[in-house]
Amino acid sequence: MAEKDSVAVTAGGLEGLFRKPKTSFENKQGEEVVVNSRPSDMVYIQSCTSCKFKVKSKSAKCIIESSKDINIEFEEPIMTGTMELINSSEVTVSINPQDQLPTVSVDHCHNVHFYFYEPRAFGSIYTAQCSDVVVHLQPPYPRETTLDIPEGEYQYVSSFQAGKMVTELVIREGAGYATTVKKKERDDRRQKELMRRFEKHLFSMIKISKPGETATKAPAKAPPTKPSEAPPTKAPPKEQPQQDGAKRE
Repeated sequence: MAEKDSVAVTAGGLEGLFRKPKTSFENKQGEEVVVNSRPSDMVYIQSCTSCKFKVKSKSAKCIIESSKDINIEFEEPIMTGTMELINSSEVTVSINPQDQLPTVSVDHCHNVHFYFYEPRAFGSIYTAQCSDVVVHLQPPYPRETTLDIPEGEYQYVSSFQAGKMVTELVIREGAGYATTVKKKERDDRRQKELMRRFEKHLFSMIKISKPGETATKAPAKAPPTKPSEAPPTKAPPKEQPQQDGAKRE
């Protein structure tokens, strides 16, 4: 039986005001649970052992923490496309074939299995200090792929690229933005090319004069006129004849 705990705005003062609504399940053992959450609810599973969860409604997000031997099946989409697994082991996650889960974060977990219909159903799986994280796909894709996660305290991201699973080291840029070395190099090349094109376009609009040289404008030419439009020619004045009886010198 599902245990629902919506904690939107409660009488708990300002603390309750900023808490997100959630459907939570805590300290359950050996139970089969049907989850009917609201689309705005986060499904939160904590300290549960040997339980099966079937999420039959839309949810905002899902977090599984400090749990063991958990099987969770989603019949409806996770609206934010985000799921987190923390300090857990022996977890199996199944996604509806028509839905997608773009971002998965797995921290300090072991023996975790994800079942997707095809590669486009998931985007990136971020892992830190994990082992035996396996992705299952339907044919013609690889049916079972164990993520190649090196040991250590670093974070890695795995994604399906060019027909195979690729795992890369995660680096942090400004404001903590997570990326990879290859992606950063690709973005840097793209940015450099955009700057080159911008500079080329900018210089094409600027004429640089030599020292002491001033820019002069060529005299404007009068537009050609048609014969009918030519101004009339003024005739020279005629000589006036002298009158009879005029005094001669």
